[in-house]
Amino acid sequence: MPSQNRNGLSVSADSPSFSLGHSMKTIFALLLLSVVVALAGCRSQIAQPASEPTVQQPPVTSVPTPSSAPVAIPTPVPGFGTVVGHVSSASPGRSLAGIVVYLGTLLPLSPGPGYLVSVSPDRSPVADVGPDGLFLFRNVPPDKYVIVLWTPHESRMIPDPVDPQRDLIINVMADKITDLGTLTAVGPS
Repeated sequence: MPSQNRNGLSVSADSPSFSLGHSMKTIFALLLLSVVVALAGCRSQIAQPASEPTVQQPPVTSVPTPSSAPVAIPTPVPGFGTVVGHVSSASPGRSLAGIVVYLGTLLPLSPGPGYLVSVSPDRSPVADVGPDGLFLFRNVPPDKYVIVLWTPHESRMIPDPVDPQRDLIINVMADKITDLGTLTAVGPS
């Protein structure tokens, strides 16, 4: 028959009598053990990144390169554009491979003609010039841009092939690939 001990715990004749202090230590130890076991069971889930929803890859278009086999150009994500081209150096024996290129946003001057170019390392579309001069910008918001060849010391815009005194202005359209072909530029020093 159960009875109450001096701490108010109910005990029966066939169970040992525990004091409240001993019971609290036991409860705390069991609680701590269950937390450790739960965390150990979840460890593999915590250590691995959450799986992202699978996104179906868009079809690709191939564009021939000046030096070799065609390069696969991904179809733009809906609502965005893709810009591809090749750039070679106007200086003989000099390569532009490895130079960082940005798409600079045009900021019209008002009043008057002309524009400023805005480049933000955190927000502007960016690409690297490959060994064969290839550059590729993916998921570009529709807008007008210029291509900026960038180094920490100097930046230059790629000139318009028709009028080298002007910057090449690119109009990126949603859901379109803008193939600029091969361009020539004087790279930053």
